[in-house]
Order: sequence, then C-alpha cells, then structure tokens
Amino acid sequence: MKYRLLTFLLLAPFVVQLFVSCCDCEETTRQTYANCEFAVGFLDNSGAEPVSAVGPIPRAALGLRLEISRRRPTCSLSRPRLGMASLYAFDCDCGPELIIRARDSITDLDIIPHRDLSPEVPAGASGGAQWAVRQFSELFTIGEFLAQHRNDLFSEQELAGELQLFLM
Repeated sequence: MKYRLLTFLLLAPFVVQLFVSCCDCEETTRQTYANCEFAVGFLDNSGAEPVSAVGPIPRAALGLRLEISRRRPTCSLSRPRLGMASLYAFDCDCGPELIIRARDSITDLDIIPHRDLSPEVPAGASGGAQWAVRQFSELFTIGEFLAQHRNDLFSEQELAGELQLFLM
C-alpha cells in the first residue's frame, strides 16, 4: 500500500502537467479572403532601391509593381481545440490565433507587352519568362515564386499584397 501511495505522489505532478499543458491556448479563428483587384505600376530600378517611376525608365531598370487587393468576407469560423492533444503534451505550442485562407489562388501570371521588350519578346507575345519576382532581396522566376507562395495568411496586415517584378 505504501508503494502505491508513493508511486501516486511521485507521478501526480506529471499527470497534472499532462492535463493542463495546453488548456490556455486561444481558439483559432478561420476566415477566408478573395483576390479581388490588381493594379499595375511601373518601377525604376536604377537606384539602390526600386521606386515608383514618374518619367522615362531605361529598359535595363524597368520594373513592375503588382498590387493585389484582397478582401475578406465577413463570416468567420472558430473551431474549438480538442482536449486529446493536451493529454500527450508536456509543452504547449499554441497554433495561430487567426488563419485566413484563400478562396481562390493565383496559379499563373503572364506579362504580354504592348511594345517590343527585346528581340526575343516582340509586342503581343508572352513575356513572363523575361521577368523575375523580387522577394526579400532574392529574385525568383514567376513559376518558382508561385510554386513556393503560401496562400494562408496569419494576420490582417498580410491582406495587402504586392509583387515587384523586374526584367532579367
């Protein structure tokens, strides 16, 4: 009897930890957004950082800014956490408080110029392969960017989307 009581007293703190380790996490709110409008502007990449163009741009410094207007529907869904996950946890890593999922996604992006971009890309031809997307000081092809781009957003500030594209 003494050994059972001693074993219980030694294991009690661990059992209590198992039950309360994830009880203080916020519920994850799930919402959706849609890509609604796109606005295109020219960038001048001849300086240290690209700036919005106001005059003629040298062809080697030509860039595009694609602003994506995303709108969130008003409905949201909160899913309660299941208690079973906390039974096996000694440490709790709570999930995000907000997940905003895309109802639609950008699967392809092509740029068709009205004037000749280069001898390889005349006016009216597909010019997407000539452009690179800049993200965190790195350049990716449009296909690489779209393949790695995540559609789930975790804050309302991420709803304002922008792509910077530059001639390669």
